[in-house]
Amino acid sequence: MVQEKEIRTRGRSDHLLFSEAEKFYEDYWQEGSKISETTRIRNQAILDYFFPQRPKGKTILEIGVGGEGGLLYDLKEENRVQGLDVSASAKRNSERLGIAVALVNVDREGIPFPDEAVDIVFAFEVFEHFANPQYALEEIHRVLKPGGCFLVSIPNPLIHHWPRLFYPALFEERSFQEFLMINDFWVKRKLYLGQNHYHARFSTLSEKALMWCWECEKNMPDGEVYFEYGLYFWKQKNEKGIRTRPIEAADLFRKSLEKGGGGSFKARFFLTWSLMYRFLYDETEEFLNHVMVFFNKATAQDLQERLPALFALTFLNLEMKRLAIPLLDEEAAVNIFGHLRRSPGADPYLQVLSQWGTGSFDEECVAALFPSNP
Repeated sequence: MVQEKEIRTRGRSDHLLFSEAEKFYEDYWQEGSKISETTRIRNQAILDYFFPQRPKGKTILEIGVGGEGGLLYDLKEENRVQGLDVSASAKRNSERLGIAVALVNVDREGIPFPDEAVDIVFAFEVFEHFANPQYALEEIHRVLKPGGCFLVSIPNPLIHHWPRLFYPALFEERSFQEFLMINDFWVKRKLYLGQNHYHARFSTLSEKALMWCWECEKNMPDGEVYFEYGLYFWKQKNEKGIRTRPIEAADLFRKSLEKGGGGSFKARFFLTWSLMYRFLYDETEEFLNHVMVFFNKATAQDLQERLPALFALTFLNLEMKRLAIPLLDEEAAVNIFGHLRRSPGADPYLQVLSQWGTGSFDEECVAALFPSNP
C-alpha cells in the first residue's frame, strides 16, 4: 500500500530535531513475541468505545504500530491496513501477524501517502516520542480524507515512561487537546483508559487514567464549530487580564467567517476584535478591511445590519483606546454612538457597552448580540 516513491508535503528536512526513539525501539520487540493479554484488553476497549460498529472497506493507517499488530490486527480482514514504525523488530513481528509495516520516521520523513488518501489514522502513545510533533500532525491532516477519523492518545505524564520529552508542556491533557484544535481537528470524544499504579492518590478520572484518548475528525463540520473554538481561545487571559491566545483565536474566527459560522457578522466582529492585537505590530490591512465593512453597514437601511455595525465600531473604538490607538476621532465616536443610542432596539447593545465600562461583561454576552445571519 505504501508507494515506492514517497509522497510528502515538504520531504525530509535536515533542520528538524532528532528523537532517540528510533534507536531505542530498534530491537525492542523480541523475536516471535505474541499479542499480550494486556494489549488485547486495551485494543478491545478502544475499538468497542470508538467503533461499536467496526469499519469496513476503509483505508486505515497506524503510526507506531509496534510489534503486536496494533489496532490494525483486529481490523485487517475487512479493511486496507498499513502500519508505520521506526523499529525493525516491530516490523518483523507485526508482519508475522499479517500487518504490512513500513519503516518510516513520521516526524522527520513525513507519511508516504498521497493527499486525502486515508480514512482512519491511529497514533497511540507515539506523539511523546516525536521531536517534531507539529510536523507529524500536519502530515496526518494532509493524508486524511475530509471528515476522516483520527484516534490519538498520549500517556498520563504522572506515570510517563519516556525519558526525553522535547515539549513537556504539550503533554498535559488540556494542552494536547488545544494542539489538536488549532490544527484543524474537530475533537468529538475523549476516553480515559486504564488506571495508573498511584490511582489511590488521585481523585479525578483524568488523574487516574493511564492514557488519554481523543477521537477527532479532520476539519470542523461547519463554521459554528470554528467560532466555538475561536471563542475558547479568545477568552483565555493571564492574571493581568491580557489575552494569551489571540493568534489562535484569529485563525479560527477567520475560518468561521469563511464558512459563514455564527452568521457572517458575528464571525467578522470577533475576527476584527482579535486582529486588533496585530495592529500594534503595524499589521493593519486585514483589520482595517473589516472595519470598513462595519462603516458601510452602519448606514444601511436595514436595522438588523445597522445596529450591530454601530455597536461594533463603538466597541472596537473603546478597545483600541485601551491600547492608546483610538480607532475613531472624538467627533466620529460621539456621532456613531449617538446613532446607536437613538436607534430602536439598541438597549441590549447599550447594556453591553455599559458593562464594558465596569469590566463586568463577558465574551458570550457580546456574541449573543449578533443576529444569526444578518
